[in-house]
Amino acid sequence: MEHDGSLELPNVRLDRLRIVSWNVFFADGYWIRRLHAALCELRALDPHVICLQEVMPRSLNHILAHAWIRNNFVVSDGSGK
Repeated sequence: MEHDGSLELPNVRLDRLRIVSWNVFFADGYWIRRLHAALCELRALDPHVICLQEVMPRSLNHILAHAWIRNNFVVSDGSGK
């Protein structure tokens, strides 16, 4: 997903900034279920910034399938794309 660097913020008060970091390397056979649970937990935390580590390509596809992610966050990979 490419982004032109511009960012429009709705009227949001940022007297607190919630940053959530999560390692989402799920190698077992239940990775989809575990990823879904992690995304539900992330959404409940209502973060302003999400930092995910060890995101496998298959997981990234599922993460980007969520409108909540696409509509509320700028997504980049380790190379800054």
